[in-house]
Amino acid sequence: SGDGASRLTPPPALSICVPSRNRQFYFQETIRALVASARDDVEFVFADNSDEPAIMDGFMSGLSGDPRVRYLPSEAKPLSMVDNWERTMAVTAGRWVAFIGDDDYIDPETADVIAAIEARVPDVDAIA
Repeated sequence: SGDGASRLTPPPALSICVPSRNRQFYFQETIRALVASARDDVEFVFADNSDEPAIMDGFMSGLSGDPRVRYLPSEAKPLSMVDNWERTMAVTAGRWVAFIGDDDYIDPETADVIAAIEARVPDVDAIA
């Protein structure tokens, strides 16, 4: 329209996906560490696949106000590990996507490292 009213929010620089199954203690610690970041250009996708969904549902309710967080609660029946991982990818909005285990950590500042690599190698399509 040219008036700026229809401007879209840019996608997050980085989506960090963390699928989990029945490891709530580790999952919660990882989530706490990630959301402690002040960055607003990252997205966190947390997928619970637990036999006791109330544990993570209750924990995640405390993060419902964080716009960076996307929470995928447990399904009615447990998913395969692959299906749980794939459902996180299906909802990401980031230009780049990283997967970590529920007891691992990736620094959200990695978004700056990715930007530096993109500046040097504009057609980069994978980073390991």
